[in-house]
Amino acid sequence: MFDELERLASEGAPDIKSLAAAALGQLGWLGTPVDTSDKVAAERVLDIQDVLRSGRPLKHAFEHWAESVIMCLGEQLQQTTAHFLSEDYNARVESCHHGCVPLSVHKLLARMVRARRLTPERGVEFADALMAADRGKDYTAEDFVSGRLGRVGRP
Repeated sequence: MFDELERLASEGAPDIKSLAAAALGQLGWLGTPVDTSDKVAAERVLDIQDVLRSGRPLKHAFEHWAESVIMCLGEQLQQTTAHFLSEDYNARVESCHHGCVPLSVHKLLARMVRARRLTPERGVEFADALMAADRGKDYTAEDFVSGRLGRVGRP
């Protein structure tokens, strides 16, 4: 997750750069990033990708690839709790079977608001940016304070 946010903070479109940079500055409370430099078996990644596509043809060869790699890594993480951050609902459901605790960005924002790591108003700003990028629906400050966001990223 940190690698992807670092890439987006340096290479993304202007709005995405600022969102990724802000996210990087807010994730320290989750703990030290887990070293994911160990290699994963490509065959296992392909197996998970096959489950995620749910019998549908892939739009391109790497559709669901990142989620599949992360889940494969999650299977290897026995010494820590792996959090899986994704807006893909099916990927979050499947990640539960691979040793991961799934979170949408919106659920992470709600947790941060409830832990007083982020103001509800700032959470709404991030949610608005995600909605503008067609990555989520509209949420209010009260939604983030209550934590009742409903199903995020529902297919």
